[in-house]
Parts: sequence; structure tokens; C-alpha cells
Amino acid sequence: MSEGLNENPYQASDVRMDGTRSRSSTANVPGGVISLLEETRPWVRLVGIVIRIVGILVIIGGVVMSLIGVLGMAMGAGMGPFEGGLAIVIGLVYILMAFLYIVPSGFLLKYGASIRALSDSESFDDLEDAVGFQKSFWKFAGIITVIYIVLIVLYILGMLAFAFIAASGAM
Repeated sequence: MSEGLNENPYQASDVRMDGTRSRSSTANVPGGVISLLEETRPWVRLVGIVIRIVGILVIIGGVVMSLIGVLGMAMGAGMGPFEGGLAIVIGLVYILMAFLYIVPSGFLLKYGASIRALSDSESFDDLEDAVGFQKSFWKFAGIITVIYIVLIVLYILGMLAFAFIAASGAM
């Protein structure tokens, strides 16, 4: 006999917009899984909040540095190593670097909130949301790590090239 004969014709489809099927609403995530995730939630929130605070402090530092540069240029005062637009450039770089803190903190905070929703509902959809935010956090961290390694390699190659040119007497 066909499986379709036992289905309720008035029930909403379980097919999502992306073509995948959602899990049955009657299925529950095992309590042990929820318990383990609940134990990590306070630490996830702590790290997410600390990273967010650091990002905000980096933004404040960047704004202050840029203001120092603008005021120094407006007053025409010599500021040593921060003369000219250097302080403004450093401030803008700090503000851009804050992106490296703010984005992952958002993923962690959403992950923690998803764990809370999972413990309330015990549904696989909330588990999928939680794991999705965790995946996004680690994907972002991995991409930043690869970029950092590439920059270190380029820096080392640049220093070797500089040393070779200096040793050859071209400078």
C-alpha cells in the first residue's frame, strides 16, 4: 500500500522553501543533548558579551584616535608620530578591526539564545538554528585564521625580500 493513503490531506506541507523537508513536529531532541548544550550556554554568552564589549572599546578607541588626528591637523600642532593624517588612518583601521569582534560576538549571542529556545521547545528546528549559528561562528573564525596566516606568510616573504635587497647593497 502507498504511504500517501495514511496522510492527512488537510495538513500543511512539511516541505520548506529551499526544497528540504522539516522534521516532524512530534519529534523531540533527546534530553541529554539539550542538557549538554544548556551547560555551555552561560560560557557562550560570557564569551559573546566580552567579545562584544572589546569590539565596542575598539570602536571608541578608533573614534578617539581619529578625533585626535582631526584636532591636531586643525590646530596645526606637532604631535610627533601622529602628525598629519596618520592618527586618522589608525583610527579608521581600529574601527574596521572592530568588525572582527562584533560579527563573531553576534553569532555567539544568537547561538546562546537558540540554546534557550531549544530547551523550551525541545524541537529539532531550534537545534538546527543553534547548530547553524555555531557553524557560522566557526566558519568566520576559520576564514579570519586563513587570512591571518596568509598575511603572516606575506610579511615574512616581504622581510626576506627587504633583507636580500639590503644585503645586496641596492639600498
